[in-house]
Parts: sequence; structure tokens; C-alpha cells
Amino acid sequence: DSKMRSHDGLLANMYYAKVLRRVFGDRVPKRCPAIPTFGGSILSHNQYFLTAEGIEAAKRILVVLGVEHPDLEHVATLPALVFTLLHYMSEAEAYSVCHVLTVSSYENVYLHEGGRLRRFFCTNEVVEQLYVAAFADLVRKNTPQLYERMVHINIRPEEFATDWFRTLFVTCLPFHFCLRIFDSFVTEGSRTLYRVGLALLTLLQTELLLCTSDDEFRNTLFKSGRSLTPAQASSLMKLSFTITIHQTDLQKFNTENKERFSAKTAPQDYVFIRPKVRTPSSILTPLQLEVVWSWLPSRCHVKTMQLLFSSKIDGYSLSMFYQKVKKQEPTLLFVKTKHGRCFGAYISKAWRPQPSYYGSGESWVFSSYPHLKKYEWQPGNKDYFMLAKPDHIIVGGGAIWLDAELWKGRTAKSTTFESPPLDGRSSDISHFQCVMVEVYGFVSGY
Repeated sequence: DSKMRSHDGLLANMYYAKVLRRVFGDRVPKRCPAIPTFGGSILSHNQYFLTAEGIEAAKRILVVLGVEHPDLEHVATLPALVFTLLHYMSEAEAYSVCHVLTVSSYENVYLHEGGRLRRFFCTNEVVEQLYVAAFADLVRKNTPQLYERMVHINIRPEEFATDWFRTLFVTCLPFHFCLRIFDSFVTEGSRTLYRVGLALLTLLQTELLLCTSDDEFRNTLFKSGRSLTPAQASSLMKLSFTITIHQTDLQKFNTENKERFSAKTAPQDYVFIRPKVRTPSSILTPLQLEVVWSWLPSRCHVKTMQLLFSSKIDGYSLSMFYQKVKKQEPTLLFVKTKHGRCFGAYISKAWRPQPSYYGSGESWVFSSYPHLKKYEWQPGNKDYFMLAKPDHIIVGGGAIWLDAELWKGRTAKSTTFESPPLDGRSSDISHFQCVMVEVYGFVSGY
């Protein structure tokens, strides 16, 4: 076995060396500042327990995968997969495994073992949304009492499950236990993530049923998950293997969710025009930004998007917001919530404090869940386009509301744009906590 592994490792090193040369030329960089995340995220060294060199190796692998697979649309689990593999094998071997799984998943090929089908990750955003929605249906079937409590306090399983599956549970469970999940994931495929998620909710059900608000539910889920003892983690893994997931149920859920998503927000036909952007958005993915760019008036397409304000850079302050964006029109407003939902608006007039609503019908808002969709003003609708006050801003009469600290917000049904809450929640109004706010303007030149 050791000789076989040594031989396989040598072949992997030789193959990876050729790939590195093809991607980078003769000088392979030690650090990669700009990397594709495929819709996922790069977490800190501490969360993955890799050294700084290990993180750079992971980034290098992601860059190579991005170049070698340019038509790969959305594999949000890929960063977590790369980081975890580096605990088991060399950089070259980790790349080889990721390459094989990526090709198999992208081509919609299932790996067979004993007649069973295994799939490892979703390869576009719609498939991921269907995958997570099926988990919500499994929660409703397997833990009906807990599901009813979640509906009562206005929280949806998709809100935390998306993060679980994208990070292979690294953000919510002790890392040593995540490695055990990873072993099962490699053996069984993505169905393992369903089992572990259902087992975790079942194990914590008594505590979660006592929660009276969505924030308390999330905090309890996070704190209890992170503080699992080794004995509890072992029980969780054993419990996960007792949960039966029938293929017929998954097929039924998938069909129903496809119809629901299609009826709710049918994908639109986009005219793709590559945007000219000086500073990439930290909220929207390049693909999402390309779609939003296609919605802009033609006069914007001859200009370059310039980042005017970012709460990550300029701070969470509405007064700084006004200072940075004054006299700029039109602008794009992007918002990202604590739970990863992204939405925004195209604002036709400059932001400046006013006693009443102003703006024009050229403005519109958009959501990104479950699909990117634009909501426009129609003649006869209310003309509550934008309101700028010292202590808050409003778009669309309530489609987007942000406080003076750009920290708390809400989104509600809008009679101006005929839009539902833009974060995808099913209630008439949804409160959220901002993670980030960005505003882009349009300038001449590049």
C-alpha cells in the first residue's frame, strides 16, 4: 500500500507540475491575491486549522481549477473541499482529487459503487437552491414539531443549511468532527450532508423548541453545535446513519420545488454585457453583477462602475454614506444580510436628505433568491422611489429600509415596485442585520 501511494503521489506531482506550468508559466506564485471562490468563501486560518502556507496552497489550487475549468459556474462547496483535503494529502494530490470530482459533477456524471449513485456537489446556483430546498422538506418530514416552531418564529431551514453545506459544517461544528463528516462525504457523497444536518437538528431539538425568536434559534443552533463534546459528536454521527433518506422523496421534493421556484420567479432572458468595474463587488458574484449590468440603461454601459461607498471600508455610518455618494447619479445600491441574502436597487437620482419621497420611475429593485429578478415601477403604482433622512434611507416605500448605522434593516412588500420582501422570506415584512452595504457610481474612462 505504501509503495502504491508513493507511486500515485509521484504521478500526481508530475501532473500538477504540468498544470501549474500551463497556468502560471515558469514562475509559480507563492501568494495568489485574486482567487475564484465559485460562490463559496475563504474562511480564516483558525477555522480550517491550516498554516498560512496551507491557505496559500489552497488558493493556488482554486486559481488553477478556475483556469482549467473556465465554464464552471457555481460550486460553493469547492473551497471547503480543498481546505479539508489538504489535511489528508499534498497540494498536488488535493488538486487531482478536486479535478476528478469537479469534472464528474460538472458533467452531471455520478460515480458508481455497488450500484449506488453518489453525487458530491452542486454545479450551479439553481441546483444548489433545489438541493437546499429539499433539505427543508426533509426537516418538515423528519422533525415536524421543530419545523412548526421554525415557521412560528419565521425562520427557514435554508437560511442556515446553505452555510452548513457550503462549508461542510466547518462554521457550526468542532473541526475534528467535521473531518469525520468529510470521511463519510467522500464515501457516500452529498447525501451525507442531509443526514448530518437532520441529526444535528434532532439532537438539539429540545433546546431549539424553547426558542421564541429567529435570532435566539440561530444563536442556540450555533453555540450548541460549536460546543459539542466528543461523546455528543460521536452520538451525532451514529444518529446520522440511522436516518433513512429515500430517493423517491428527493425526486418528489425536487419536482415540487422546481415548479414552485419557476412560478415564483421564473428566470429571465439576459443580454450579457461584460461590465467595466474598477473595484469588484464584495456582495455580488461576477455572474450576478453581469446580469445586473445588463439591466442598466444603455447610457451606463459606456461608463465604468466605480465603488463610491463600502461599509467594509468606510464604516457603518449613514452620514459617511451621504458624504461619499453626494452629487452622484445614478447609483447602484447593494445589500448583503447576515444570512447571506443579497439584493439591491438602481437609484436614478442623487442621495441627499429630503423631507419627502423623490426620484423617478427609472429606478428599480432586485433580489437574488431564488433567482436574480428585477422589479420595475409601472405607471399607476405609488411613486415612493427613494427617501433620504438623517437617520434612515428607504427605497420603494419599504422595499429596502436601512438605519443610521447601516446595521439594521428591513425589507417588505412594495406597492411602488410590486416586489415581495427582497431577502426571499415568505412574510410580508422581514427584519435583517446588514453584513455589508455597497454603492457604485458611473464614471467616464476605465
